[in-house]
This record gives sequence, C-alpha cells and structure tokens, in this order.
Amino acid sequence: MYLGRVLGDKIPLLQGLAKTEEIFLKQMGAAMATSGMVSMFHLSRSKEELAKITEEITVEDKDLREVKEKLSMSSFDKPDSIFIMCPHCSLSEIKLMAELIRGKEVRDGVQFWVCTSRFIRRKAENPVRIIKEASGKVICDTCAVAT
Repeated sequence: MYLGRVLGDKIPLLQGLAKTEEIFLKQMGAAMATSGMVSMFHLSRSKEELAKITEEITVEDKDLREVKEKLSMSSFDKPDSIFIMCPHCSLSEIKLMAELIRGKEVRDGVQFWVCTSRFIRRKAENPVRIIKEASGKVICDTCAVAT
C-alpha cells in the first residue's frame, strides 16, 4: 500500500526480494495497483540493473507501521462481508482458506466469498467443499470490486 501511494504510475525495480515466495509478490503487486497505478514491478537480480536506477525510495519500518495502522479494523464494528480476491486466489491460497475455515461456520449475517478462476476451482475440489461446508462461497471468473 505504501509503495503504490508513493510510486503513482511508475514501474519500480525492487531490491532484496528475489527469494520471496510468489504468493507474497502477487499480494504486493495487488496492493501497489490498488493504492496507486503501479501496473508491474521488476525484481533486481544484478548490480547492472541497480546501476540504471534514476530515483531511489527507501521503505522504513515506520512507513510499514503507519500503513498497518491505517488498515487496522479494530475501531470498526464486526464485518458483514469478507471477500478474498483481487487478484483471484491461487490454488495455494484456496487451500489456505480451507485450512483456516475447516470445522468452522461463517457467522449469520456475514458473507464469505473466495474468488478464483474456473481453472483453479477445478483443481481445488476438496478445499472448495470445505469452504462451502462452512457456508462460504467460491466465485469463479468474476471480480466483486469491478462488477
């Protein structure tokens, strides 16, 4: 969220993330796109790439703390809708949602939606079943934000 707000529509070259798991890179890209206009980013893997940088931004712990405080929902009432999407969930994310909700029930008056592609949904029959058993919904090929 911080980078998206600071970068606007620039395309950043990020350093120190080359060994980061794909799921976290995907989430970071989505956060930059929704808080700014960042459409893509590059990961630095060589000193030659770094030598081409024309502008540098340093993200400090205090910057991350400020964003976390702004995103905190502790002062809000209980949610009535929870949407896990944007971008669509990967197979590993659907499995994680199923693990977290297994044996539980979505509260009355709360909607719990997990959005993914039709392709991923076909690969995730068991996790989808677990989410549905908890009164959640798995929605395919749509975006609740844009529709």
